[in-house]
Amino acid sequence: MAIFTSEFSFKVDRKGRVSVPADYRAALATQSFQGIVVIPAFGEQALDGYAHDRLERMAQALDHPEIYSEEEMEEAQFLFSEARRLPFDGEGRILLPEECMAHAGLTESVTYAGMGNHFRLWNPEAFAAHKAKIRQQAAAKGRPLRLRPVPPVPGKGA
Repeated sequence: MAIFTSEFSFKVDRKGRVSVPADYRAALATQSFQGIVVIPAFGEQALDGYAHDRLERMAQALDHPEIYSEEEMEEAQFLFSEARRLPFDGEGRILLPEECMAHAGLTESVTYAGMGNHFRLWNPEAFAAHKAKIRQQAAAKGRPLRLRPVPPVPGKGA
């Protein structure tokens, strides 16, 4: 499974092409699709980026519609209809569709922000403001920034 960390910023050229971080391309090298998948982030002016195998796992989960509510199935349809497969060109760049750039407010630059099993593409100024808000919220609660440990799965040990 590909893991995405760190923060990288790149210029968008006049044709809408932008480099994908070399670290991310290396993490994606074993994928059946040589590129990334982006979906407009819900509630944020950003794009969620995925490895193709993660999208495949999401699709396989839908092979069991009996475990989902009608609302969840409609949301899945919406997400898959919004997903864009963006192949790498020979220089490790992707071509950002205009509707994706508009949703994320991307113009001259893109910041990639790792989120573990996926990443986000942000307008650099919007990402800086987002990070500042997160830090302020944590400081107001008097706690450090942290990840919550994953609870053990029943029957799988601690």
